Amino acid sequence: MAKITELLCKDPRFNSTEPETSENVAYFLYNLIDSMNETEVHSKEEQLREYFGLLKNMNISISLNIFRGIRNILESYQVPELVKDVLALVDKKDNGLENEATLLRRHTYTMR
Repeated sequence: MAKITELLCKDPRFNSTEPETSENVAYFLYNLIDSMNETEVHSKEEQLREYFGLLKNMNISISLNIFRGIRNILESYQVPELVKDVLALVDKKDNGLENEATLLRRHTYTMR
């Protein structure tokens, strides 16, 4: 996933506007999560957490709308800790956010 991310960021074939923009990565991330079923997300939770950390270290940010879509998927799979990891990728300044608590829903999760 890291190599795909790097290509999406730097290769002009995939990113013709600005070489450092992360819009393509955000859409890739959404589609990655959307393509996984609940069992896959749970079994790969640690790998996803590491990938989100890698994206953060690469200064990749995602839009608020992409975050909300990913949040909805992850909440339906009952993995609130991953939601927090994805929230770290939202560029709060660009989205006019001072407090990220409003983006985290307060749900009681039950184990299946």
